[in-house]
Amino acid sequence: MTVVAVIDSGASVAAAPWLMQQQRFALRGDAVVAVPVIADALGHGSAVINIVRHHAPGVKIINAQVLDGAGRCQVPQLLAALTWLKKLGVQHIHMSVGLVRDDAKLRQFCTEFLHMGGMLVASSPIMGEGVYPASYPGVWSVAGDARCGHKEWSWFQGLHTAAYGAHVQALTGQRGASMAAAHFSGIIAAYREMHPAASRECVERYLQHAAQRKGAQKREPLQAPKHKAERV
Repeated sequence: MTVVAVIDSGASVAAAPWLMQQQRFALRGDAVVAVPVIADALGHGSAVINIVRHHAPGVKIINAQVLDGAGRCQVPQLLAALTWLKKLGVQHIHMSVGLVRDDAKLRQFCTEFLHMGGMLVASSPIMGEGVYPASYPGVWSVAGDARCGHKEWSWFQGLHTAAYGAHVQALTGQRGASMAAAHFSGIIAAYREMHPAASRECVERYLQHAAQRKGAQKREPLQAPKHKAERV
């Protein structure tokens, strides 16, 4: 069974049949407490889950709710969610979130999780300043690539802030790096459904070898229209 943990704003009621476990991590003063989940007021996490399942219909989801209705969370909430998921034995954690400041504890968690063979996917801008955890070594950072269809992805080979690019649009119309990262996680989940014993290194080789585009993102020429043959 393929499992993807989604750290985001929550899950819709419609996602209930696919959810293995759920937990909300909320700030209470300076402390983070684990409390029952609430409705996904932002709709962001629900869109991410829908995309992942679009690629891998058999996947099971673990919902770690950290974002509020304005799309905000703090490092302690993210760390609490990650620690919970690690204890559950999750291998693939998806985070369509980006923090502007580096954090030593978050960096250490990511390093240790990746060393154990875990897979971390995080959204990232394609240019400009990087965000965290996407900027940590070994995290599969994903930006939107308008050239990509919904089952396509790019490997930028270190030439952009993000390592990979994917389709930018959600099934519900939302757009951006968050949705691209969700498509990328869905592509990984679909591969792992077919290859359940694949290691992180095996998955990474596949992502790099099978990418539809490699190298820097650049404008592609428009396809010339095909002319119909004229009758003589």
